Amino acid sequence: MDLNNLGIPKDYALLLMGIVFGFLVGWIAARWRKPGLDAGASLESANAQELKLAVNGKTVSLDASTSAEVQTLIRGDKTIEAIKALREATGLGLAEAKAVADSLARMIKQAQR
Repeated sequence: MDLNNLGIPKDYALLLMGIVFGFLVGWIAARWRKPGLDAGASLESANAQELKLAVNGKTVSLDASTSAEVQTLIRGDKTIEAIKALREATGLGLAEAKAVADSLARMIKQAQR
């Protein structure tokens, strides 16, 4: 196939083919699923790790046991208890702790899909 007969300069055609190839490789790699690397697994593994949260410009960290407790409470639809646990562990205000609990609940629901 002669690219000059198509009216496309050879350099542009090669550049376009490289872009398309790179896009396809990236697309395939992003959808390649290995066991334990999906969104649910990453959130589940967060149960065993310390969580660092940014709340109103402050960085708040939860130890692994408190993180697991809060996530378990949220999964059990015990949001009020989760907010209380967050406030006790971090010293956050009511509105801040509720915002964190709501964010974690959204993350958990997305991971369950």
